[in-house]
Amino acid sequence: MKSCITLFICLCLSACGFQKEYPEAMRQAIRCLETDPDSALFYLSSVDSILSEEPEETRMYHALLTLRAEDKLYIRQTSDSIILPIVSYYDKQGDPDKQLEAYYMLGRVYRTLGDSPRSLQAFQQAAEISHECDRPELSGRLYEQMSYLFAYQELYSEAIQATKVSYRIYEKHGDARGVSVSLRNIARIFDKYQQIDSMAYYYQRAYNTALIAQDSIATNLILNEYISAFMDHGMIDKGAALIHKLPQEIKNKNPIALYSQGKICLHAGQLDSASMYFRKSLQQKASLDVQREVYRQFASLSEKQGDLVQALRYERKSSQLKDSIARRTQTEAIYKIHTLYNYQQIEQEKDRLLLQTERQQKLLYLALFILLGLGILVSRGIRRFKQYRQNVAEQEKKLADLRLELEREKDTEQEQKHEIQKNQTQIKELELLIEAAQKERDKKTETCQHLQYQITQLEISNRHIQLYMDEKVLARQEKELRKQEMRQTPIYLWFHEEKHWDHVPENAPQWEELRDLIKQCFPQFIPRLHTLYPKISEIELRTCFLLKLEVPLKAFPKIMNKGNASAISNLRTRLYKKFFNKDGSATDLDKFIADL
Repeated sequence: MKSCITLFICLCLSACGFQKEYPEAMRQAIRCLETDPDSALFYLSSVDSILSEEPEETRMYHALLTLRAEDKLYIRQTSDSIILPIVSYYDKQGDPDKQLEAYYMLGRVYRTLGDSPRSLQAFQQAAEISHECDRPELSGRLYEQMSYLFAYQELYSEAIQATKVSYRIYEKHGDARGVSVSLRNIARIFDKYQQIDSMAYYYQRAYNTALIAQDSIATNLILNEYISAFMDHGMIDKGAALIHKLPQEIKNKNPIALYSQGKICLHAGQLDSASMYFRKSLQQKASLDVQREVYRQFASLSEKQGDLVQALRYERKSSQLKDSIARRTQTEAIYKIHTLYNYQQIEQEKDRLLLQTERQQKLLYLALFILLGLGILVSRGIRRFKQYRQNVAEQEKKLADLRLELEREKDTEQEQKHEIQKNQTQIKELELLIEAAQKERDKKTETCQHLQYQITQLEISNRHIQLYMDEKVLARQEKELRKQEMRQTPIYLWFHEEKHWDHVPENAPQWEELRDLIKQCFPQFIPRLHTLYPKISEIELRTCFLLKLEVPLKAFPKIMNKGNASAISNLRTRLYKKFFNKDGSATDLDKFIADL
């Protein structure tokens, strides 16, 4: 059943992804979109009459290509109503290349609408998609647009990072125009940072790159901007050294180039020529910033020529332009704030709706998750309980075996003593019988021999028993010798010195020395304790060590920081119960530890 469903889904996706060939005019538009957007727009408009008969994907891509062509021709979009359905379609359709184009155009539309936050968000989504595509020209332009937005918001560190990414993309794919633009953008950022040497270095690299690529438009634009930057920083001589490289047409018509020439003439003392260039700059519809600087220069010239009235007029005009620039800057700042506020409001509403949807979905799945979680917990609990019962049973068996072994040793020792006594009694009885048999010479010799044989067997049995008892004595003597050896060790003496009875820290090296001493003198001591009670704690082990070391009980509270002797006594009582699973006194534990 699952395989049938999977096959059906694959067939549906294949049917959705199938696309017949685009109309010829659209294919022509795709080919010339980057180099000739006018022609591309013409080809696209020629398809309008038959577009309603085409599939939805063709209509969507036609609308996307139209937006891109209009964007290249600087045709402003007044809303996002066209691009949003395109983005939504390609989000579902799943074509990464066209999805990348759609998000790029979404960013471009929001940028023309002045909505920098949403524009930047769209470009960042496009950047994530670009990793799945092989579109270096669009990827480079994408990061280039992001750098403009960062710079507009005065986030220069982010702007330079985005510019460097676009530079690497352009350089990797041999796009000289993109490389020169990226280098120019880096120079602009260093200009904002007032790092003149770095600014000049990147302007020069941008100019050289455009020159090598024989891109005359980019070369002249970069050079003109390069010269203007020198002028702004008062480096007139460096700007003058480059001005001759500009074509005559730009020097005669570009307001910035005319202003730069005026500055050079003013620096050289050619006041008439400077005045002429400044006037020509005003006639070419210079920007407010250039106009303000021109009027400032006119004021300075008039003051030098002694015409203070005219100088005052020019200065007043410069001040008016300064006010206009300030109002424009303030307006832009307010607009940025409003845009950011509106964006945040929209995002908050989106987040609210998303949270509401997620909450409804969570309510649908919550019961299932709870049941599943409970099932897992119950299953784990059952397994752990079974494991616990098994471990308890094994532990109880080990404890029972050990107790049985200890009891058997005691019973065996008692039985052996009784056996010896019984054998001694029988020997005496047999000796009496032998004496009686010898007195009664009339009894058969065989009876005497048989009795003698019985005596021999009993003596052999006694010797075996005696050997076993001797071994026990030797073991006790060996244990006593080990105790004597232990009593001679430095750590034994250290713990028996009253001056050391104050609290011994848990990480003190003496504890490890004591453990090593116990292992050396009584190898089976620690394993037997673990056998009796595997969960024995470190403090309980150390209590047993101190008991085995024969440390006075009055020293225990001080050494182990337990407050008083009652706490130590309770600890010993509890430990005895843990070992033997029955009540006992602290003294019982002391005796057990001493004999172990």
